[in-house]
Amino acid sequence: MAQVLARRMGCDVQVGYYKDCEYDEAEQRVYSIPYAFVPLGTPHRGGSSAPSLRLVIGNYWADELNRRIAPHDLGEIDFEEERIRAFLLEGGDDYQLYTLESDDYEDGNGIEIRIFKETVNLALYAVERWYMWVHRFESTDEVNWSRLQEYRMQVYERAKAFGCEQVIYCADQGPTESIYDGMDMGAEELLAYVRDRRYLDYKSPEDQEVWRRDGLHIQYADYFKGNIPWREGVWIEVVFDDFSDLKEAECPTS
Repeated sequence: MAQVLARRMGCDVQVGYYKDCEYDEAEQRVYSIPYAFVPLGTPHRGGSSAPSLRLVIGNYWADELNRRIAPHDLGEIDFEEERIRAFLLEGGDDYQLYTLESDDYEDGNGIEIRIFKETVNLALYAVERWYMWVHRFESTDEVNWSRLQEYRMQVYERAKAFGCEQVIYCADQGPTESIYDGMDMGAEELLAYVRDRRYLDYKSPEDQEVWRRDGLHIQYADYFKGNIPWREGVWIEVVFDDFSDLKEAECPTS
């Protein structure tokens, strides 16, 4: 995976893991250490001068610690902090497999792409809030057209790098916030969850009726084709993009 991502992202990718504790086998003791990234092997070269990325294996250190202490009864191990014991007992995060990150992601300037079993959070966020972004779909003037086209192409290029066949855009607040919590689902399961609007299940029947009636599910390409079914009182709730028009333009059929 790292080698493929290095080539597709056009930069070096270093595989590794984070750890914030260590195991002293002689004393059967797990103690805290400063949080640090531990590289595994040498970077996979992407043939570019772009800033390098880290492919972090989510459960690597939890699995390694569990392997080391497996010969002993857990009750015999001295844990300096209870959170470490709880983390090991829970087995870490079984759903998020990797994180692809840059050095500056904590400053809000880099990237932090979370990779699950069948889904990826591409982490290409629009600079504006959801309401302002979807408001652009209401106008086809040059500014909105170019902004939506440019952003779509950025997402398309990253989606191709990760082999994503379809992308879902939604607000990270309100009912659709729970879509983010479903990233551990299978790809088809997540799509069905969104299409069936099961994220509305916790809303009252009256609210569900309003959202199902007036909340629009559209394809991104509908904007450029003039196919959004606008009427009074509706809003864009979810945007899908299967990039079918872009793929067809790249590989036209004879």
